[in-house]
Amino acid sequence: MRLRHAFGLTLAAATAVLGLPGPAVAGPTAEAGTTIHVNNSGDRACSDRGPGTFAQPYCTISAAAAVVEPGQTVRIWPGRNYRESVRITRSGTPDRPITFLGVPDGNPADRDHPTVEAATSGYTPVALTGVHDVVLDGLRFNGTLALTDTTRVSVDRSVFSVVGLVPAVTVGGSGDTITVSRNFFDGTMGGIDVRPGSRNVLVTANDFRQVHGVGLNATDTADLAVTNNTFTFACPTGVAVNGDSPRAVVKNNITTAAGAFADPTCRKPAFSVSAEAAVTAVLDYNTVHPAPGGSSYAWAGSTYGTPAEFAAATGQGGHDLDLALRFGGNYHDRLDNTDPASAGAVDSGDPTAPGVGTDLRGQAYIDHPGVANTDGSTRDRGAHELTGLDLSTVDLLGGDGSGTPLTVRAEVRFGSSLFPSWPNTYTVDFGDGSEPVSSSNGLVVHTYPAVGSYDVRAVATDQRGGRAPSRAVRLTLADPGTIGADLAATNYGWPYSYKFRATLPAPWNTSLYSIDFGDGTPPSGQLGGETAHSYRAAGTYNVTCTSKDRNGAVLVLDKRVQVEFDPARAVLQPGERVQLLARTPTALLNSGAHYGWGAWAPFTPAGHPAIARPFAEQDITASALATTGDQEAHNLVASNGRVHIADRLIQPGHWEKVGWWVTDGRWSAWGEVTSPGAAGPLPGAPRQLAAVAMGRKLQVLALVDGHVQQATADYERGTWSPWSDVTAASGLPPATRIAASAVGNTLHIVALGPDGHVRDAAGDYDRGTWGSGDPTPVIGLPGAAVTDLSAATTGSTLRIVAIAGGRLHQADADYAAGRWSGWDDLTAATDGDSTADRVAAVAIGNKLHLYTLGGGVLRDATGDYDLGSWSRWGDVTATAGAPALTELAVAAA
Repeated sequence: MRLRHAFGLTLAAATAVLGLPGPAVAGPTAEAGTTIHVNNSGDRACSDRGPGTFAQPYCTISAAAAVVEPGQTVRIWPGRNYRESVRITRSGTPDRPITFLGVPDGNPADRDHPTVEAATSGYTPVALTGVHDVVLDGLRFNGTLALTDTTRVSVDRSVFSVVGLVPAVTVGGSGDTITVSRNFFDGTMGGIDVRPGSRNVLVTANDFRQVHGVGLNATDTADLAVTNNTFTFACPTGVAVNGDSPRAVVKNNITTAAGAFADPTCRKPAFSVSAEAAVTAVLDYNTVHPAPGGSSYAWAGSTYGTPAEFAAATGQGGHDLDLALRFGGNYHDRLDNTDPASAGAVDSGDPTAPGVGTDLRGQAYIDHPGVANTDGSTRDRGAHELTGLDLSTVDLLGGDGSGTPLTVRAEVRFGSSLFPSWPNTYTVDFGDGSEPVSSSNGLVVHTYPAVGSYDVRAVATDQRGGRAPSRAVRLTLADPGTIGADLAATNYGWPYSYKFRATLPAPWNTSLYSIDFGDGTPPSGQLGGETAHSYRAAGTYNVTCTSKDRNGAVLVLDKRVQVEFDPARAVLQPGERVQLLARTPTALLNSGAHYGWGAWAPFTPAGHPAIARPFAEQDITASALATTGDQEAHNLVASNGRVHIADRLIQPGHWEKVGWWVTDGRWSAWGEVTSPGAAGPLPGAPRQLAAVAMGRKLQVLALVDGHVQQATADYERGTWSPWSDVTAASGLPPATRIAASAVGNTLHIVALGPDGHVRDAAGDYDRGTWGSGDPTPVIGLPGAAVTDLSAATTGSTLRIVAIAGGRLHQADADYAAGRWSGWDDLTAATDGDSTADRVAAVAIGNKLHLYTLGGGVLRDATGDYDLGSWSRWGDVTATAGAPALTELAVAAA
């Protein structure tokens, strides 16, 4: 199982003007019967019984997929998301393919792709099995797209956003002639996984932006071509060609492990090619830029840091370059126009490399007048062809948005930033099924005959063929008297941050609006879009939005906003905080505490809320929790002999993907540690789990038949180690309970033996050795049989907390001073009671936080070693409303 570990930029536009062509009236673009429409937005009276026309579309993609014939196009319009499991089983022919079309102009930066996501659980909303001659174009996939035993299938101009430790696209079975082109992989957990048996696979002009797994991972794949892709800001390998994969071609790709959001400790190579594949593979015309000390290539078992070293040793990569590239503009990972290093990647690609003839956004390869061509090439490296034009915008002018038919005027604007470039063609798609309209002056008139919501897009094209596509502008037409106005307020950050969006009755007429936030701060005025504001305190605020259209009409909207303290957000803020993984007999729950804010989050189900768990809660036999240095809380459970893991991002939300706020505390889907692709199966069912974070490595311990088994998740390399027997390696006797903590680079496993002794096994990662010892002769026994124990580290001191006779006891190993302390009665020190059945300890700085369960009640107390005092016990069950718990695991966050 692969492990895992993104930002949009904007650019101002200049204005193009003048002239007004005649009106274009909406009408169908295709012959009757060639297009089947799907639209669940509510603007049409959709029905899965058909007929699938523009006026009465299907509600679901599945309904259209069940009736589509060769040569037809299923036009999928943006809606409320298509939450369904689409299984495509009908085929086209080589000259009459079946097409599923979303965004028609193929601009993956556009946020209005129709989205397909699984209806209930699982990762695969769309699957094609045993079909041929099918095109998927201009869609967004929230989950894995699975292609199995398919032939002549194309996946083009789409966006992938996948949650979970799974690839975004899988090609399996006997796949043949598969093209994955011009797609945007938006921080997905994995990229493209081509499994054994496939052949003739072309992966070209895709943008892999901070993909957490391997970008393109192909095994035993004949005639693979990987060309003109961009892999940015991600640590894992960009391209991995594994096993017997003859005649692989890897050319014109951009890879970098550097950049504003890169991991400076990344050591993964950009390109990895197996010994079998290296015999016939060709790798050239790529750019690399590893992190300091990292490698760029892994070729036939050897690694190379620079293109020069690689070329000298292998004869490959003679045209490869090490370029510290920057990315900018309105396009996600397009080269920065102002970056001198970009010149090396411009007009220097191999023009004969396989591809689809354009870049990610449909831009043909054109000559850059400011850069000398390499070997006569006009083809840039990477997924983006650099042109003089930047993103277009489209302005809509018309009536008040009510009543039809309604005539509007589209005014197309563009940006030109690199060298003088002026569009000579402006094309507007009005989003109603009519033929796109072109003009030579940027102004187009169009008449809408029916009410509804329409996504309007434009493309400006210059004399050299440079294109500047726009993002969509949503136009809503309503019957007279039905159009409304609203001011929406959404809490997006901590502690009291809100974003406001005004919905106005004439969106194309609004030139300016301002918002008075009701807290005495100056109003904020701007052109459209969202406005963010942070309040200083909780309370009720009267917010007023004043808008003015181009005719001078004024509209005032009022909103009453209740700003409240949110404990669930508080526990995700930096500071003295913990995360809890707790169990009842039938539930697995998550909570957390922030001691600086004095907040406990409510107990809620652990895991991604929209993805089912691969285990039943009542079958869980053990759990563990640890947080690595990247602020990922790793939640582990054992069930039916298997170990599962789900990660939670423990940090405040952040801006990402051009102004979209990512919610705090995101969960991954559950993966399996004991799967063959991760650590592999255990020799038996684990009785107990423990977990320790050491930087970006996660040490997972499982107690199986008295032996401690260990597996390591290396988040820097993106790999799992196989299980190893620590009991055998350290000489530790069989154990009945375990706890673990780290002191520096040494992993300590505290084990309770059948004889009642508490022993310590130490794995020294600096020396690469294991050892164990029994401190009982020095520290004695706590006076009664130990029934549970935990361990945590403050500074260089390992602190062991045990329950003996229902009371808490503590013993310390001070490794700096080289001595053990005897057992102290913590129950007496904390003025506690004797109802503890389970204990968990976690250290934050020089404080030790204790959590106990007794009679199902969760309590906590804190020992401050700077002050030399303990707090009184708090009743977490009462504070956070916890149910009666039976087990818990705790980690500092």
